[in-house]
Amino acid sequence: LRLARTASRMLRIAGGTFTMGCTPEQGGSCQNDEFPAHTVSVDDFLLSPYELTQSEWAELVPEYTPLYNRGEGADYPTYRVSWYDAATYCNRRSLAEGLEPAYYFDEAYTQVFDSLVNDQLAYVPIFWKPDANGYRFPTEAEWEYAARGGQASGGFRYAGSDNLDEVAWHDGNTNSSTQPVGQKAPNELGLYDMTGNIYEWCWDWYDDDYYGISPADNPEGPDSGTLVCIRGGSWISSEDGSRLANRLNFLPGARRTTFAFRLARTIND
Repeated sequence: LRLARTASRMLRIAGGTFTMGCTPEQGGSCQNDEFPAHTVSVDDFLLSPYELTQSEWAELVPEYTPLYNRGEGADYPTYRVSWYDAATYCNRRSLAEGLEPAYYFDEAYTQVFDSLVNDQLAYVPIFWKPDANGYRFPTEAEWEYAARGGQASGGFRYAGSDNLDEVAWHDGNTNSSTQPVGQKAPNELGLYDMTGNIYEWCWDWYDDDYYGISPADNPEGPDSGTLVCIRGGSWISSEDGSRLANRLNFLPGARRTTFAFRLARTIND
């Protein structure tokens, strides 16, 4: 039963070192914010093999149904979810499972974040407690490392293949809609839909020059910003926009039919 798998299973992603950004297999299509290619190391972490589904969302956030004629069903990815909405879900799920929440309203980590911000221009500060074992976003570096296949990477243009149709729902094969999660081939790590279907929020604030100053170990993005990184392409993305190094950014309060997320967790052992 897929719902049981999506609701409970997380994959341990073995950490390692990789080249992030505009690498040769990206085919000369890189944007300015993908430069310079730079060496990054990430620690082990947990990541869901699937994008968060509509049934999972409805169980914990019943007061907001984020659908708009772009695919509907228990196994479809949720969408029209802002960065704030996604952080709220992460914390509610952490509390429901007896885990320590990752996100807070305050730097002292005393007030658990829970806010469905229905205005994309609104700004609400979020503070991440990095050692919390609860659910969270992947960082942009963790996301790209996992999408590339981690230590098992085959060096593909997309997540798991150079053939976009094998691994992704995109603008050429979706009929303008999301599709149930896990229908295309997974990448080298057993992760589905890292390319296509729905864009996935990351933790990091966006800076188009960040790659030039990024720390080499476990980068978490700039300390602040206006826009948040979102990765992976969606049902509306072109072949070039689906490349795994391609970066997108948007206001954290934006609810779009192409925006959602997958769950990550920190490993403390």
